[in-house]
Amino acid sequence: MSVLEVNLLGVPEVRSDGTLLKVPAGKTLALLAYLAVEGGMHPREEVVALLWPDVGEQEARACLRTALTVLRKALSIRSEKPEVLRTVSNAIGLEPAATEVDVHVLETAAALARQREATPGLRVQLERAVAAARGPLLTGVSLADAPDFATWLLVRREASHRRLAEVLAHLASLHEATGDLPTAITTLEQWVRHDPLEEQAHSRLIAAHAATGDSAAGLRAYEECRTVMGTELGIEPSLEIQALAEQLQSATRRLACHPMRHSSTAEFLTE
Repeated sequence: MSVLEVNLLGVPEVRSDGTLLKVPAGKTLALLAYLAVEGGMHPREEVVALLWPDVGEQEARACLRTALTVLRKALSIRSEKPEVLRTVSNAIGLEPAATEVDVHVLETAAALARQREATPGLRVQLERAVAAARGPLLTGVSLADAPDFATWLLVRREASHRRLAEVLAHLASLHEATGDLPTAITTLEQWVRHDPLEEQAHSRLIAAHAATGDSAAGLRAYEECRTVMGTELGIEPSLEIQALAEQLQSATRRLACHPMRHSSTAEFLTE
């Protein structure tokens, strides 16, 4: 069955069968995003209070009706497709069977990553979630006259940020477990870019470079860690990370003293 793709991680995009739909910015887009992320059915009073808090009840309800009309028109290209917007009594929502939301893809992947037992196809699901996360939730979206929506967005944005970090960390572990260190390094670099103040990401990246014998890359990763920690937090990297850097520096010096020896940095680190 054809579904409506609601992509909210990054600059919002809404697609139907690959066609980009034009959903007006502002309250209409915010309404779609809220219903898509939260799922389920929501009382009109709840939505009105969230998006139109500073106008009278009658005017606010009229604004909601207008937004729903505009949204239905934006989705009108989906004629002969399953209805997306649902209205039941005094509640509104999206038809879950007719929508696919990238936020939910990420949430599912993060939940699977937290499980102790491996799930069939886990790596594919994690990679799909990483590909779906094009940036922070609702990049470029803000509603100055809807403070409760701003709070909701902040909380949801931080949650998505944490979940992507979980997914990247676990995906890197899967690559490491199969011995695919180059791909693990690429994933760890994504994690560092996503969360530059997370010392575990830096530590694992430096260690992965060391495991491949690339001391120069490991030391560059350390210097990047040291720079961001110093600039953003005014601190030095953890003792663990400093110890890794010292091992790499020591291995580099030993290699310089034995130019004819073809051992890798990783071998020197285990001596």
